[in-house]
Amino acid sequence: MSFNIWNAAGAHFMRTRRFHLQNDKKGRKACTSLSETYGIMHLLPITLTALPLIHPSHLMKKGSKEMRFEQTVDVLFQGDSITDTGRNRADAYSLGHGYSARIAGKLGVELAESAPVFLNRGVSGNRVSDLYARWNEDAIYLYPERLSILIGVNDAWRIVNGLPEGAGDRFESSYRHLLEITKVYLPETGLILMEPFILNCGATQERWEEWKSLVGAYQTVVRQLAEETGAVFVPLQQAFDDASKRAPASFWTADGVHPTAAGHELISSVWIETVQNSPLALRP
Repeated sequence: MSFNIWNAAGAHFMRTRRFHLQNDKKGRKACTSLSETYGIMHLLPITLTALPLIHPSHLMKKGSKEMRFEQTVDVLFQGDSITDTGRNRADAYSLGHGYSARIAGKLGVELAESAPVFLNRGVSGNRVSDLYARWNEDAIYLYPERLSILIGVNDAWRIVNGLPEGAGDRFESSYRHLLEITKVYLPETGLILMEPFILNCGATQERWEEWKSLVGAYQTVVRQLAEETGAVFVPLQQAFDDASKRAPASFWTADGVHPTAAGHELISSVWIETVQNSPLALRP
């Protein structure tokens, strides 16, 4: 690939000195650009070949302590409010009160001898694009052995409610790019992609068909991305649909989106069942 740039007579001088200072009649110093001093009409176009791009992985000191969290992270949970669940931002190890805390509690007891470390970096209101914006500090720096992601409902929320942030549906393209950059910087990290889910109650009830269609499309995207990247796919929609045959949807999700205590327990049980029977299972 090549591109045109402009070269000028006196180019060496322009590279080493940007401005020529001279005194004006009042004794004050004024700056006159060298382009004016030497004349812009002397500029001639030349062609240079662009240098190859440096792969981002070459820029990261993967072995340096400065670039990593203080200890090995067995599982990092990422997502929106469903993952956040009121975690304490001042405590790096706070898990909130949702499914991530339940998974950590159960597996922590079972695997106490190996003292597994679980971290939660879910942020309420996040879309996929929001994850990307904070991926350096909340994922790459932590360098987890396993990265679990549950995202999608806020992308759908903006679109269904006609908000400016939902003007374009970038869920698939943003998610794909997020995973691509993750593979570059965290090549040894195992990926766990959790299926976004909804139930017909509360916030989703009025426009249920629209919600169902959009989130259904996102579920297909996540499953496909899991297949393409070799990630473990955690199916959640069917689990909630089956659970809703035992008790009303509002028993499992407070508003069709945010799980109740029972809903979080359901998520944790499906996650453990799926992950612990996969190549990414945590072992003593």
